[in-house]
Amino acid sequence: MSSEERARSILGPLPRRAGWLAGGTFASVALVLASIAAPAAAGATQPTGTVVTGGGDHCKQHPNKKAMTPSAPSGSDRCNVGPTGPRGPRGPKGSTGATGPTGPTGATGATGATGPTGPATGVTGPTGPTGPTGSTGIPGLTGATGATGPTGPTGPTGPTGATGASGQCFDVDSIRPAASREVKAVLSETITYAGIRDLTPSPTNWRWYDLTDTGDTYPADACAVSISSQANIVNIEVLTTGGDIWETSCTINPGTPDALTCNEVWTPATPQPTPGSNGVITPLSRFSHQVTKEDMNLRPKEIK
Repeated sequence: MSSEERARSILGPLPRRAGWLAGGTFASVALVLASIAAPAAAGATQPTGTVVTGGGDHCKQHPNKKAMTPSAPSGSDRCNVGPTGPRGPRGPKGSTGATGPTGPTGATGATGATGPTGPATGVTGPTGPTGPTGSTGIPGLTGATGATGPTGPTGPTGPTGATGASGQCFDVDSIRPAASREVKAVLSETITYAGIRDLTPSPTNWRWYDLTDTGDTYPADACAVSISSQANIVNIEVLTTGGDIWETSCTINPGTPDALTCNEVWTPATPQPTPGSNGVITPLSRFSHQVTKEDMNLRPKEIK
């Protein structure tokens, strides 16, 4: 092969000369010299079979071929591929490239095992503030009555009150001066009555006489009554709330029926009973009629 048809060195086109050494040996020496003369270019890895040309080189790299002939060869020169040179030293580390886009979210992993159970009771927290007062609830049911308490001490005696009105008095007394008749004296609501009825052949209704409706001598405070008789004379006596004795008399009129005639004149007993009296004079001794056993309240037992 002619030296004119060989490819140029990476150092650029060399002068043509006829007496060129064998291509393999000279190419190796040229590559060594090129790595020393241009250390910056040694870091870049040259593609296998690519012809590197210097300025003004007429060889061009074709993307689909390892080497190509110049489009406008100067004379009979050809661009041929030389043997691959030794790998140059590693160049400096390049700068970190830009962060790539975030990849898609991966699938959710499996649920992990349940952790151990914590302590049963935690530490008691501080007492919170008192809340607002709630609304009043519904009144509850009335409770049971409690036991009666002890009796308190007696209080002081109060002042004496005003004297009240006299109370009404009620009293009754009766006699049977004969087996055929009965006479009665009654005091009711300050009024004194005398009454008589027949007993034979059967008891009749009472016939009453008001002993206070005509005279002005009747004591208004009469409160007790008694009756006595002698023959056909009946004596009626009253006792007042002041302790005085007043008396009047009636006459029995036998008939069918029997009746009474009363004068309704009341006179006080003289003297009135007083403390220390010794019984020398009795009110009955003043009557004009003779004192009998009936007047002395010595009536038979059956008619008392």
